[in-house]
Amino acid sequence: MTTEELLVKRYKVIGPYPFSPYKVGDIISPKNGDVNFIAAKTETYYHFLPISKICEMENLFEPLPWWKERRVEEMPEYLKCLSPNYKWIKGDIVKVDKWIESFGSTLRFYSPDTDKITHHPFSFIPATEADYNAYLQTTKTN
Repeated sequence: MTTEELLVKRYKVIGPYPFSPYKVGDIISPKNGDVNFIAAKTETYYHFLPISKICEMENLFEPLPWWKERRVEEMPEYLKCLSPNYKWIKGDIVKVDKWIESFGSTLRFYSPDTDKITHHPFSFIPATEADYNAYLQTTKTN
């Protein structure tokens, strides 16, 4: 997946409601820049609501961070640090050696420079190889 695809807002359905086209546990997200989602569906009727309304229905929809409820194959090869974490500071770009599942569906990653310690992605966002290469250039000049 691209960095942009990984950062698209997603929501998990956590509560049932009448005429819902979703099951509890479904993950919904806008596709191709959609600003509406199907909120209710009957045999003859669809009711649409703006995606922004999902945030107001926290008893029905849980906003998901970019890394939550993902499969290993969806995860990025590079990450940008947003806040100090283990040995990285804000702005560092990290190359991921391997993603693993731990504690159920939680994904963690290994980085080649951290001696077999796994890290949680909560303080990172996806980055690209170009970001990583540019970061390497700045570290070589310092």
